[in-house]
Amino acid sequence: MSVASQFTAEQLARMPDDGFRYELVAGELMKMSPSGWKHGKVAGRVYARLIAHVEAHDLGDLFAAKTGFLLGRDPDTVRAPDVALVLREHLPETPPEAFGVRPTLGVSREPRPPANA
Repeated sequence: MSVASQFTAEQLARMPDDGFRYELVAGELMKMSPSGWKHGKVAGRVYARLIAHVEAHDLGDLFAAKTGFLLGRDPDTVRAPDVALVLREHLPETPPEAFGVRPTLGVSREPRPPANA
């Protein structure tokens, strides 16, 4: 009986850039497709409104899409929400080289199947 190998966050960080974006879900490598027009517009508006509030109140750092966050270990999960907030008290003193701390808030819109599917 063979066991399928699982990817780790470290392996994901070392992958060569092939022009695609990947996430890890419970050790499974997921190739992510580009977002559509409407999705990008909404994510941009959410980021714009949040950044104004976060900066005005010095709450922490806001991260845009493509920033990976390590959400779980063994098996590893690394996700890249459209917008992520890490409160100041959770920010590491030195920025990590790869995937940072778990975000305080992550905003993503996951695609839904059509209602008639």
